[in-house]
Order: sequence, then structure tokens, then C-alpha cells
Amino acid sequence: ECKTSVVVQDSHEGHYACTTCGLVLGARLISDDTEWRSFSDAHSTGVDMNRVGSKGHALLDTMLSTEIGRGNGSNLLSKYQTRTVNDSSYRTIMIAFKEIERFVHRLSLSMTVQTIAQELYKQLHDVKELRGRSRAVVVTTCIYIACKLEDVPRTLKELCKEFNVHRRDVGRSYIKITKLSKEGKIKLKKNVRSSKANLPRSAKFLLRFCSELRLPPLVVNAAQDVCISVHKNAFCGGKTPAAMAAAAILLITQLVDDAAYKRTISEIAKVAHIVDSTVKSVYRQLYPHARTVVTMEFADDIRIANLHLNPP
Repeated sequence: ECKTSVVVQDSHEGHYACTTCGLVLGARLISDDTEWRSFSDAHSTGVDMNRVGSKGHALLDTMLSTEIGRGNGSNLLSKYQTRTVNDSSYRTIMIAFKEIERFVHRLSLSMTVQTIAQELYKQLHDVKELRGRSRAVVVTTCIYIACKLEDVPRTLKELCKEFNVHRRDVGRSYIKITKLSKEGKIKLKKNVRSSKANLPRSAKFLLRFCSELRLPPLVVNAAQDVCISVHKNAFCGGKTPAAMAAAAILLITQLVDDAAYKRTISEIAKVAHIVDSTVKSVYRQLYPHARTVVTMEFADDIRIANLHLNPP
């Protein structure tokens, strides 16, 4: 009424008012501010106390929705809508996302692996190609593929044991997902920025195994050179990366002088999540190529000649 344009919002009273004449221009406003300060999700253990709207997820399509109120009479429509919404695909995806988040945290994996696994699960849910399969199997497969895409050394056997699922079922899901990727129904994005991208997979597993075995950098580098040389010369074809890494560690630890750095087959097999006989088998195939795969700087011809075919 006073023809001024200076209008302020009074969040406490919930209205717009003119600062000159005090005329209320809009009432019953709903504040969308948070009641408490918000911090990064990485350090948050509770919910964000926001006045308006439900919490969303970056990987899910969210929009405004209508909710049927209870009113003063019958609340049958409200109950029916709540049951329908809670049983929707959104709830199914969120349950899977929480499982992925829990397992990623248990395995001390990165947030990138978690995001990739969740994104992959969302794609599989959208194309509806894995209906009838166990959610635990699909979640395990998504995490395994995410680890491969991010060059994170985790074996299929290790993940299946952690999630209590059958390796055969996960293998079938993996083959199905790979087929869907080739058909263009889903997208798998490989990390090309990793500093270990040019290393063979056995060398990536080796770094983690050596860390658990508490081996010094000298031994780690020598064993890594073995994996690279084996990959380059195509020795021991058909062996899993974990088995190849275990055999390389066994070979190098037999050549060190310091007894504190020697490791038995059982110790190596334990961290690699494979049986002792597998380590022995791959080591015996690697044994004839010892002079080729081990550098002269680490071991001379005499030490290589004294290498045991059947180490303890």
C-alpha cells in the first residue's frame, strides 16, 4: 500500500512483510531451512534434520510427490498409499544400496567402489534382466565388478566367503552382466586414471598380499618385477592373478638372506585366500623360469641355482 519494494521474509512468524508499513503480503510460509547445521555425509552418522522433503539419493530419480493425509475420518487411503510407496522399486533399490554400503565399509573399500557398485545395481534394476536372482548374489557381483573397474585387488572367492554366497551363482551373474554390457544395455566405466593401470592384475594383488605379510619394499619390488616379467613373457598361462602373485612372493622370499623375511607356503596361501596346493603348483611352473623373471640385481646365478623346487 505504501508503494515501496522493500519486503522481507520473517522466518520465525512465517510470512512476508513490508518494512515500511508492516503490511503482511504472504502468510503461512513453510521454511525449508535445516534445524541444525549440516556437515559432510562422510562424517555424518545420523539423519539431516530438514523441515521439508524426504532425503534423496544422487543415483535415484527424485521428484515432488503427493501424500494423502489421514484427516479426521477414515485413513484407509493413507494406509494404502503408504504401503504402495514403501513396497515400490525405490524401497528395493535403497535396501540394496544399504547392503552395498555396509559391505564396502566392512571390506575397507573406497567410496568410489561403493558408488560404482550402486550405479551398476541401479542399471540392472532398470533393465530388469536379473529378476529372480538373489539380491545378495547381485550385490556381491556388483561389488566384484566395481573392484575390477577400479583396479582394487579382491578375489571372487574372497568376496563370496565374506557375503556367504556361492561362487557359481556369482559367476553366472557376472557372465550375464558382461553380456548386457556388450549388448549396450548397461555401461561399465573403467578407471583409466589409476596409477596402477598399466600393471598386470597379479602385481596389483601382490601389493596387498605383501602388505599383509609385512614384507619390506626391496622384496615387494622384486616380486612385482616377477609378475610383470611373467605377464610379458606369457609364462604360467591360465593361472589366476591371486595364485600368480602368491607364487611370485614365494619365489622371492626363498631368495632373501634375512630369515625374518622368509614366508612359508601356508602363510602366503592364507593371505591370498587360496589353498597351499595351488601355490605349490604355480610355483613349480614358475621355477624353470626363475632366471628370466628375477633380476640380476636381486639374485645372481648361484643363488638361483640353489633355489629349492619344493620350499617349506
